Amino acid sequence: MAAGTLKPAIARANCDVDADLPRALPVEPRPRVSDGVLTGLVLSETAFLAYMKLRSRVNKVRS
Repeated sequence: MAAGTLKPAIARANCDVDADLPRALPVEPRPRVSDGVLTGLVLSETAFLAYMKLRSRVNKVRS
């Protein structure tokens, strides 16, 4: 062995154990119901405010 190289005694044993393990499947987070409800509330409020602002502008033009 060359000077300065180090080979752990149990390095090969750990590699054999890891080779027998199945690969981990990626876990995709499921959407929560509360996320949908909050999104719906924010979008509906934004749409309502936009409607009210446009309605007031249209009423000013007609007057």
